[in-house]
This record gives sequence, C-alpha cells and structure tokens, in this order.
Amino acid sequence: MGEKREPKDQCGDDLIVYGAQCVWWDSIDKAGTLPGPHSLPCCPHCKSVLLQMDRKQWFDALHEYAKNNPGYENAMRWSRGRCFATMESLMKSYGGRRA
Repeated sequence: MGEKREPKDQCGDDLIVYGAQCVWWDSIDKAGTLPGPHSLPCCPHCKSVLLQMDRKQWFDALHEYAKNNPGYENAMRWSRGRCFATMESLMKSYGGRRA
C-alpha cells in the first residue's frame, strides 16, 4: 500500500498550526490573531495561542498515533477548523461520523 500524501493547502503553506489550550488545527492562513502590538496567531474561535508543526510531521504523527487508536484519524480530519475544549469533547461531538 502506498504512503498517504496530504495535498498542500490552497495557500501553499506547509505549516499546520494547532491550539496550545484547545483542540483546534488547520493551516496557518486560517488562524486568528490576538489583538495588540505583536498580533500573535491564535485559534480563531477561543483565542488560544498556537503551536506549529511541519505538515509532513503533523500527518506522520497522526498516522502513527492512529495505528493503535481506531477512529482517531477520521475524528481529527473531521475536526479540522473546529475548536473543542478537550479531546473528550471532540470525540463526543464526532460520534462515529466519517471524515
């Protein structure tokens, strides 16, 4: 079976950003900004500051974790761009939907 390849975002960005205090992730162009002189990137929903990761690293980690956690990958794909306070609330909201 071939390696899964993730397409670049339409903006061509190779960075994934994700919440430091929430479960939100997307490409950097979808991030909000905190008010103030530094305009730090944040979750556009709850304003949590963000961390960033190379797109390939993000999806490699996602695939690796999903090997032993059924449903995780589909739930994370479904959650893209959605903010949740905890992974538990994400999984409850996701239910068993398909990504």
